[in-house]
Amino acid sequence: MRAKLVDFFRSSFIYIIGMFIVRASGLITMPILTRFLTRDEYGILSVANSIGFFLLTLFGLGSEEFILRYYWEKDGEERKRLFGSFFILLMVFPFVVFVLPLLTFGKSIFDVFFSEVPYCPYIVLVIWTTWLLNLNILPLGYYKIRNQAKEYMLVVFLNTFTNIVFTLVLVVSFGYGALGPLFSKITMTVLFGFYFVYYTLREITIHLSWKDAKEFFSFNLPLLMALISGSFMNQSAVFVLQKNVPLSEVALFSVGASIAGLIPFFISSINSAWAPFFYQNVFQKQEDDPSRLFGYTIDYILLGVVFIITAIIVFKSEVIYILASSKYLGVCNVMTILIIGNLFFGMRSFASRGILMAKKNYILPIVTIVGTLIDFGMKLYFVPRYGIYGAAWTTALSFISIYVVLHIISQKNYKIEFHYDRIVKLVLAFVVTVLLAYLVDGFILAGIPSYVEPSESRIADLLLRITLKSLVVVTTYPIILHVLGYFNESERIAIQKLSKKILLRSKINV
Repeated sequence: MRAKLVDFFRSSFIYIIGMFIVRASGLITMPILTRFLTRDEYGILSVANSIGFFLLTLFGLGSEEFILRYYWEKDGEERKRLFGSFFILLMVFPFVVFVLPLLTFGKSIFDVFFSEVPYCPYIVLVIWTTWLLNLNILPLGYYKIRNQAKEYMLVVFLNTFTNIVFTLVLVVSFGYGALGPLFSKITMTVLFGFYFVYYTLREITIHLSWKDAKEFFSFNLPLLMALISGSFMNQSAVFVLQKNVPLSEVALFSVGASIAGLIPFFISSINSAWAPFFYQNVFQKQEDDPSRLFGYTIDYILLGVVFIITAIIVFKSEVIYILASSKYLGVCNVMTILIIGNLFFGMRSFASRGILMAKKNYILPIVTIVGTLIDFGMKLYFVPRYGIYGAAWTTALSFISIYVVLHIISQKNYKIEFHYDRIVKLVLAFVVTVLLAYLVDGFILAGIPSYVEPSESRIADLLLRITLKSLVVVTTYPIILHVLGYFNESERIAIQKLSKKILLRSKINV
């Protein structure tokens, strides 16, 4: 079991780097965009991106799970024909059903809901870009299934790097404003689309049958409905806010949501390795008790995720100051709420795995649609009264509620050996570490100025704050876990061996 865990986390680490590169494109450009764009321009870009995230789910038809689920059930020419039908449906169906109507009648629709964001060129660019992104679904899915994590990361890195460079050139050098990132995105999507089409045509046999189409839609439509409602819930805060608060407030919330969005993005990168790992162990029966293997895997995933959440919350002011600017510091408390909610949003892929395994996909849209309707109703009530705080609290509570329901149902269909006592210990370690960091910030660091316009002395102060807080996080979190008895005997022995290896290597390097 240990060897399988090592292989899984090795692949996960590569996917984390690859997915982080994608996410980092927004974080790298954020300090520049927030300084070169007005808050209203950044608000327009935020709304356009939110529309893009929603359309990405709609146009993608929930296809990634279909690839992972059916790859193991087909082989040879049968697989090529199935995924040939899949590719045709993936490109043609969204274009006919969604893209053409949106391009024809979209202006009248979007002008009602997003009156402050010009339909042309902003939303038109988003529609075309999102549809073209379907070209990468099958190639990237095959990379994951075949454990070609390095190839996956290379493609993602090249795409993201060129997009960042082109975005900065358009915004900084040519003054394209909010249009720059959108124009850069569609350009890179078209260029890399040629490679994805070439890769796809090598792996499929162009073919379309009613049987394949029926199999595709019967599996995917419930997933699509669930993904659409989940995506709408995730982005609805921006939709409601832009109708009730100034665009500058929308921009403020979007900065906090973007940073909090690192959590589900990080978890989804792990799920890129977890989903094929799960299906392979279940279908090929490589483990006598895969439930036990899955339980320990989730333990270690949560161990890392909770540590990252702890660090982001402790350093939230510094993170916002570095990635955006001091004018966005007002979103600090809102970001904490969003981070907690996004943890549960990201973990939905783990909570619903038993439902997918049992092919009871119809449960997912029922739970998510009901949750989305309740969430949207709460936003309509609380956002006009409490602004961005109302949006944050309703979003977080909705994510938590949906996760709990899905987890309970999933466990009844395919039981995974969760260690709930270890989860409680992680929560305690998180709370104690954050509280101790707040005490250090409030008393020891109270006299150290920060978050003002940078100068040599101010940067030194900022680095001092980061250093002291880092010591709190790095020492307190593992110590609390040790005191609570989180690690079992075999894990403690493994940690001791790893520590000795690290110390030995450091002595050799010295």
